[in-house]
Amino acid sequence: MADEGTFGNTNIDKGKTANALNKLTALNVYALNMLSGISNVITGNIMMRIEGWSKQFVTNREISRADKIYRRELMNYIKEMNSNVKTNKLALFDEFIDVMQDYDKNITDVEWDKQGFKRLIQGDTLYFFNNVGEHWMQNRTAIALALHHKMLDKNGNETNLWDALEVVYFNGLTNEGIPIYTDKDMGLGAKLRLKEGTKELDGSEFNEEKRFKFERLSAGLNHRMHGIYDKQD
Repeated sequence: MADEGTFGNTNIDKGKTANALNKLTALNVYALNMLSGISNVITGNIMMRIEGWSKQFVTNREISRADKIYRRELMNYIKEMNSNVKTNKLALFDEFIDVMQDYDKNITDVEWDKQGFKRLIQGDTLYFFNNVGEHWMQNRTAIALALHHKMLDKNGNETNLWDALEVVYFNGLTNEGIPIYTDKDMGLGAKLRLKEGTKELDGSEFNEEKRFKFERLSAGLNHRMHGIYDKQD
């Protein structure tokens, strides 16, 4: 990074020119490379199906249902990409167990002063071809795991973690400052919570410790199949 001066009698800096060329090469070879993105998805899909055949953590039937859920939720997910307030179940599920392992980045990189299209034109957008496939693969893993996680509803019937989670909307605070959540969307945001009376198969509560354990299982399985890219690791 030493100063190497300029080209001849011009004001064109040699170091800055080299850095610009490096960035352009990186974008051409990786970020905007559609073939790389396609290869990433094909390899990841094969790894996921191998996991489904082994039935160690999920089954292929659960993977197929996870794909249907993802497709059903995706349009509303995309509609809310530019919004600070999330109500889509897939987006809230991403936050609930930090599927992509980037929650700290999401809350520190938000540019609140930017609106509309300007907020979409950021560095990560250029890596669309790779990130969109990764988003699908890691979410289908997490959803399939939630479908595999059997529970009991309030009537004692078998259900699963995904179906037991419901979207509830923030409707303000009580006089004591306690958040009020109902099924009425007031445009103030939402969160996921377990339906009333839902228990584990052994009758215990699905507490914060179990939620974190489920999060680490999802992250660990995705790491094993698709690679480790999160900031912490």
